[in-house]
Amino acid sequence: MNYGHCFGHALESASKFNIPHGLAVVVGMLFANTIALKRDRISSKIFDFTAHSIFLPHLHPDLFVMQEDYFDADVIAQNMMRDKKRSGTGLSLVLPGTNLELEIIQDVTPEEVAYGCGELKKMINA
Repeated sequence: MNYGHCFGHALESASKFNIPHGLAVVVGMLFANTIALKRDRISSKIFDFTAHSIFLPHLHPDLFVMQEDYFDADVIAQNMMRDKKRSGTGLSLVLPGTNLELEIIQDVTPEEVAYGCGELKKMINA
């Protein structure tokens, strides 16, 4: 299980593979950080730096259109449920922690997916 890939693969599928793998993984890392911030695993300072200095500048909106329906939380959650590396009843993500160490989390909820998708829509379409 890799950072950004759980959500990234779900997003690729939701977009019918219109979003290239590498860009989907970048969005997946941004999603993971959104959930990590909500869970108080990272600070808002770290979140803002990674989002605005690293992830968002590399999404290349000039090369493809990030359609809002790609972020349908129900579709994303269903796709994440089908992840072959998932174990347990919750959804899996690799999240950063306080010192930016990465940890596999197995208890992500559909509500968190909905929250994260909503935040991504705001950030990407801003």
